[in-house]
Amino acid sequence: MPEEVRAHYDTLAPKGKEKEEAWEAVLAQYKEAHPTETAELLRRMAGDLPEGWLDVIPTYSLPVGT
Repeated sequence: MPEEVRAHYDTLAPKGKEKEEAWEAVLAQYKEAHPTETAELLRRMAGDLPEGWLDVIPTYSLPVGT
């Protein structure tokens, strides 16, 4: 990788850290005001399915003889 490319990307890390810290501060304020909604947001961001999701999926049976 060319040194100028590496140098450019090295300048991005501090900016990214600042943005992440700002996001975490906003999320902390939101969590204080809306703890249930924050838990739901974090669950979805993690890619986790809600509890009992499998129980609410409809099931279908084929007629006998098909």
